Amino acid sequence: MIAIKESFAKILEQPDRVAFRDLMKSNFGELNYIDFKAEWIDSDKTARHILAMANSGGGIIVLGVSEEDGEIEPRGLNKIKDKADVTNSLNKFLPNNLEYEILDFTYKESEYDKLKGLKFQLILITDLPRYIPFLSRSESSTIKKDQIYIRRGTQSIQANYEELQKLFNRRIESEYDSTSEKELEEHLAQLKTLYKQIKKHFNISTIDIPEDELKEIFEEQEAFRSKNKNYPDEGFDEFVLKLITIKKELIISQIKK
Repeated sequence: MIAIKESFAKILEQPDRVAFRDLMKSNFGELNYIDFKAEWIDSDKTARHILAMANSGGGIIVLGVSEEDGEIEPRGLNKIKDKADVTNSLNKFLPNNLEYEILDFTYKESEYDKLKGLKFQLILITDLPRYIPFLSRSESSTIKKDQIYIRRGTQSIQANYEELQKLFNRRIESEYDSTSEKELEEHLAQLKTLYKQIKKHFNISTIDIPEDELKEIFEEQEAFRSKNKNYPDEGFDEFVLKLITIKKELIISQIKK
């Protein structure tokens, strides 16, 4: 499961041909956040899946791959659909603040033989918890207007009461996270200001130093300065680097859960 999540995280972070190849080589079936379709399906059905994934933490819809009994089979699409046409047909059902991206992948050559000569398209659905729940804008035979869809297992269905509660709680938590980020930015700005208030070095008096000796001292600037013993050993940049490292470790730990 960790390998699957890592492949999923990789293609979200860097959606290129290599990341998609690795996703296919993982050879796992449909999951809560990944849906495979052998061909393009009707726009209303696709929109329902997009809405459900957007309300469930984001995800990927892979076009050109079939799935049966937990096994996936890359089959490829007959042709790559025009992104503008797809977007126009989908946006009738999707709210404006829902973000997704359509990507094209064509493999004339590949070290993974099953992909050679095949074409695929991906829909990457962004996780935007501060905007959930996303509601459908239009209605058809397979999607209802102003309804909230979520992923339950591998299905995209209407949310029940408990699932709605989880959605709203997740939105509230994301707002707290946003506030924390703003507070962190303020703290760092204030810390940077404090660093500027204390000198890292003191200049040594040059009044009684002959000119020729002074010239030599200028050429060796470090010898011309005396470090302020009260200046923090850890500079501002080093402190920020430490915070970045901690943040990365936190993200990795969440992915591996």
